[in-house]
Amino acid sequence: MIVVAWIRYALPVTLAGLLLGPLFGACNGGGGGSSSSSAGSGDGGCPPVGPPEPLFTVHITAADGPLPTDMTLRVTWSAGEEPVFVLNDPESWKTLEDGANVACDIERDAAAPSDLQQLSCEIWTSGATLVEISGTGYVPYEETLTPEKLDACEDPVPSEVDVELTVDHDAGTGG
Repeated sequence: MIVVAWIRYALPVTLAGLLLGPLFGACNGGGGGSSSSSAGSGDGGCPPVGPPEPLFTVHITAADGPLPTDMTLRVTWSAGEEPVFVLNDPESWKTLEDGANVACDIERDAAAPSDLQQLSCEIWTSGATLVEISGTGYVPYEETLTPEKLDACEDPVPSEVDVELTVDHDAGTGG
């Protein structure tokens, strides 16, 4: 009789705890570190469990005003090169629904902007990600972004990256 009662009540509760426990804590509550990510932090310094987030969100500005109209964003990671984003080519503006892993916050139905002050792009990759940004009159930016991983957390922490394009004073000097 006691065994039947245990199977009937305690076993389902134990199994539910085993199955649902990982959903409510991405890391153990002991220790942890601090995060430079703006994603917030939960127990142990890990991001709170919630909807999926891009691994990197890149905010692009230009040092002296609007972004160059021919600004290009290239992203390469272990799965290969993503479709190139070109600011003055609306055909290159992809979304997650298009199957792209790079989605910039720009109105798809609008014409190419000529006075855009900032562009934010979500990069949905997993692991080290090469980001290249270029535009006429600016020093090309190239950096391999590495996901931040906290010791106590299972998954990498989403990060925000600010990129300011700087004027290329040597452009057009012929050497």
